[in-house]
Amino acid sequence: MQLSTEGVGAAEVEYYRDLGLARRVLLWYSGDTVWHEALLGLIANDECAYIYTPDHDLYLERVSCKCSEGPVKLKGLTARMGLPRNLRARAYRFREAITNDVIKKVFRDSVKLARKKGFEVHVPSMIYDESGTAVPLDSLFGDEFADLAGKGGHAGVQSGTPKHAQTVRPAHGDWL
Repeated sequence: MQLSTEGVGAAEVEYYRDLGLARRVLLWYSGDTVWHEALLGLIANDECAYIYTPDHDLYLERVSCKCSEGPVKLKGLTARMGLPRNLRARAYRFREAITNDVIKKVFRDSVKLARKKGFEVHVPSMIYDESGTAVPLDSLFGDEFADLAGKGGHAGVQSGTPKHAQTVRPAHGDWL
């Protein structure tokens, strides 16, 4: 599953195509004064992803940057997980290190939330590890991978996007 590049600036198209599981990004919201770092827990459809924030919140967010809801800009971190030079604003970032254990928990919890909301969960073959390097998913999860993948490499949930997927921040009971 990939995010749609429709409405994205020419410079961001390639980055959008490379977005994947556990990729760390910076999000800019209209009317805000800081960039917000987030970790992509799972891409739910071509517009939405489960994101994990520095406040330890995990929720469904529109990250397509083409809608009136959600962020209006998205940038990637540098290869060493640093901030790009041209931000022109401060960034609200993770204080603690994002370890492989954190990444695995965020992914597991994202899959649970997506299943609960009725998304068809496609488990990708690659994930970004704590250093920001794309690695095979099974090398990070080992034996746990089979439990996550289910039959046929995806979680056998109902197809389609639920009508409440438009929610930017789900109701209290949907937060982990």
